[in-house]
Amino acid sequence: MKIYFHGNCQAAALARMVKEVIPDGEITAREIHIEAQFEDRSAYLHDLKTADAIVAQPIRADYQGGFERSLDFVRREARGGIPIVTFPSIYFDGQLPEWSYLRRGGETLPPYEMDYHNLFAFQAALVREDVDAFIARILSPVLYSRKLIESSLERGLASLASRERDLKTDITVSDLLRERCRTQQVMSTFNHPRRMLLAACANRILRHLGREEEVAGEGEEYLAFPQIPVLPAMALFLQGGKQADALPEFRLSYRMKTGQLQETFFRGAYAHYRNLPDGLLASVYRKNRDARIFLSTVALQSAPWLWQKWGHLQAYL
Repeated sequence: MKIYFHGNCQAAALARMVKEVIPDGEITAREIHIEAQFEDRSAYLHDLKTADAIVAQPIRADYQGGFERSLDFVRREARGGIPIVTFPSIYFDGQLPEWSYLRRGGETLPPYEMDYHNLFAFQAALVREDVDAFIARILSPVLYSRKLIESSLERGLASLASRERDLKTDITVSDLLRERCRTQQVMSTFNHPRRMLLAACANRILRHLGREEEVAGEGEEYLAFPQIPVLPAMALFLQGGKQADALPEFRLSYRMKTGQLQETFFRGAYAHYRNLPDGLLASVYRKNRDARIFLSTVALQSAPWLWQKWGHLQAYL
């Protein structure tokens, strides 16, 4: 059987999982953001026209790569009558609300060590918080209230469920997240699902294709880097109030497989943002409404001293 996977890095990871249980099948994948994978247009069209089944994310024609990488193009070029199974882009920041992409117009603020920005490190640098006070705050087990955590989880779940409904995907993932997100970390980053979640998604895809194979929930992590651990406050919630003996480590890249302690990483991130121009930080802050709302909410609920010392960050700017 020839199955072609089409989408972002999640599609490629799912393809590798399906290959585990259908080793004799021809399982191929393309990641729409990797230009080199589309340089040979004839090979791309061949995969679409000869596949027995296609698994794809609902990529829009105005997204990266244009119409020829969209779901509409995939449907047009595929052989008639074959199953085309759609699944959502799995974006869930409910357990990692302190991470984001920070942009100013079309320009991305230079990140530290990875593509993502830590909002607390950014905030601490912006208001020139003492670095030791910042470290104590971000690693505090009471940084987040239970109310804030529940709100963050529900907001993330509702957002994904809404996209699944709007896009009418054949496969849903929001319910799988809901089953797991209060007891275990389900995402390595807000757009890199961990294996246990991808395996459950892969098995739904296989059932949709009438296959009986079962992908194991344990095994190689195909989206393992970077791996961002939840903060101690979130970990305390996930562990039912039981505090961990040791803080988990960041796993940053394929080239650097040794871990980095949370404190070490956050000190480096703080120094990185402090070295950026103050005007740039202020401009990025003003243009990222969701970041402002999140930081304000945390300050009000969990760090009133921060609120009192600097006032609302909007007023500070």
